[in-house]
This record gives sequence, C-alpha cells and structure tokens, in this order.
Amino acid sequence: AYQFDLLWLLAGAPDQVLGREQIHQRLRALRGEPAGEFDPAVDRSIDVHLSKVRAALAAAHPAGAGLIRTLRGVGYMLVPVGAAKDHDA
Repeated sequence: AYQFDLLWLLAGAPDQVLGREQIHQRLRALRGEPAGEFDPAVDRSIDVHLSKVRAALAAAHPAGAGLIRTLRGVGYMLVPVGAAKDHDA
C-alpha cells in the first residue's frame, strides 16, 4: 500500500521534483496521518520503497524502470512515458 501511495504521489506531480521531506510529508497527508517532523532515518526507507516501485514498473513494462528519475541531492520525479526519452538525452 505504501508503494502504491508513493507512485500515486509522484504521478500526481509529473515532471515535478519532490525532495524526500516533501515526499514524506505528502505521503503522511495522503494517508491521513498527522503531520510530524521529518526524521532523516526516513530518507533511506523512501529510497528502498522507490526501488521496489521501480522494479514493479520494470516488470510491468520495458520502459517502466526509467519512469522515476533520481536527481542527486534534490529528489525524485516521475517522467511521463512519452517524455522519458527526452529526459535521457
């Protein structure tokens, strides 16, 4: 369920870079959880969940693995299928 929520969150903001803290806070709101302070230990759990989402996307479609981009030090973004090749250039 967490991974679906994570994909849903990214899909709702295509081509928008979301940092880990933004992802964490938005997921809490999406899931109806009270807002809380961002715990840096959550950083790695978001990475792990994103890797699982990437694996599921890759299993579902050949281009799936490249749909979630990592911008080092900035965050993550979902790239629409038609635009994925443009972002690779």
